Order: sequence, then structure tokens, then C-alpha cells
Amino acid sequence: MLSINGLTKCAQMQPWERRLQRRRFMDRKGVRLQRHVLRYLIEAVLLSGLATAVLVPWGCSRSPVSPADIRTHNTFVLPNGLIAYPGTTLSASLDSVCEPQAVPIYLDTGSTIVEEGTWGDVIGANGGVIEMVVDGEASFFTVPAADLVEKTEISVTIYRRGGAVDKRITEFHFEPEGLAFKDPAMLSYSTILKDGEKLQLYWWDPAAEKWASAAEAVVVGGYVTFPIEHFSDYRTTERISLGGQRGGQ
Repeated sequence: MLSINGLTKCAQMQPWERRLQRRRFMDRKGVRLQRHVLRYLIEAVLLSGLATAVLVPWGCSRSPVSPADIRTHNTFVLPNGLIAYPGTTLSASLDSVCEPQAVPIYLDTGSTIVEEGTWGDVIGANGGVIEMVVDGEASFFTVPAADLVEKTEISVTIYRRGGAVDKRITEFHFEPEGLAFKDPAMLSYSTILKDGEKLQLYWWDPAAEKWASAAEAVVVGGYVTFPIEHFSDYRTTERISLGGQRGGQ
């Protein structure tokens, strides 16, 4: 705005007044910049939290793996003619945060429990295979030759936990309790997951009273094959989204 003598108001200001005005302007600009930065940080945190909330329930699923990328030196043929690709043993320190911490199904009275059946056989030094059929699908428990010094009566009981529409929880109870193998036995389980997906096996650690990671395997031909080093209670959780997407823990 012009003054009476034609000079701008800014021109009439003393140098120290102009410096003070510039300083105030820069201070206001700095405050606005800080507000923008803070807003962006808050938005980033909120978006990160939203992504975690969405992905954690399905975060245990991994990208599909091709059978060509799986180790093949220890594959073997199942009684139904399919090739089993044994998974790898995992450390208990790799427990999944997605896995619910609960007692074994057969000890749990708080949910619907279905015992699918018990299968067994006497297996000795020559090894053997126990076939379990659930919902028309066969699963197999294979004991390698020379793994047992004397004949042992082995049984496998399969349980299912009902009431959940987004996942299928299956537990395996082996007898005799505490039996250990020199070379791992193999549990080849017929799964509802797609080929190439990964599934984790957990075992119930009675000392820690929680589920601990035992093994991880890739689905091939509709089967996952887990190494079983000792008899305990084991669990798998196969997740199914309402949109048809599947995933394993």
C-alpha cells in the first residue's frame, strides 16, 4: 500500500524493522513446515499400523515356491505314488506370532473338538508306513528302516478344532509319548493349501506351556511333509480367507 508521499510502507521501515519482520515471517514458515512434517509422520505411522493389522493375520503365508526350488536329495515316494518333499526343521526361537497360544485340542474343553480317528501299527527295524484317511484324503506317517531298534506299537490320532470359518486347525497326537528317532520320521499330510504355499508345523512344549516351531514344508501335489524327530503333540493351522485366498502358518 502507498503512503501519502508515494513511498511504500515497507520503504519507510527502518532496517532493523525489516529484519525483524523477515525473522517473524521465517519463524511462521518454520512452524508451518514443522506442522507438515509432523502430519506426514503421523499419517505414515497410521498407514503402517493399518498395513500391519491387515497383513498380520495372513503374514505367515509366503510367496508360492516352485518344486524346482525345493531340495530333492531326501525326497521319497508315498504309497499313493506321489513324491514327498520333506520340509526343514525349525528352531523353537522362530515361533510365529500368528500362531494362537492354546493347549492341545484333546485337552481343550473350550471349543468344538472332533476326533477324526486313530490309526496304528507295530513297526520295527524294517520301518513302516501308517496310513490315515480323513475326509477321503489319505495322509501318511513314515518311519525309516533301522530307525527303531525293537518293534514298537505306534499310533497317530488326528483332531480338528471346529467353529472357525477362516482357518482349519489340525492336531496330531502320537504314541508312545516321548519316542525319539535317530533319523526323523515323516508326516505327509494332505492339505487344503495350494501347491507352492508354505505351512508350518508346531509342537506343544509342555515345559513352556506353549506351541513352538517344529518344521516348515512346501505344498507339492496337495501334500506337505514334515520331519518328526520325537513324539509329542503337533499342530498345523491352514488359513482360508472368505475371498478364497489361502495361506498357512
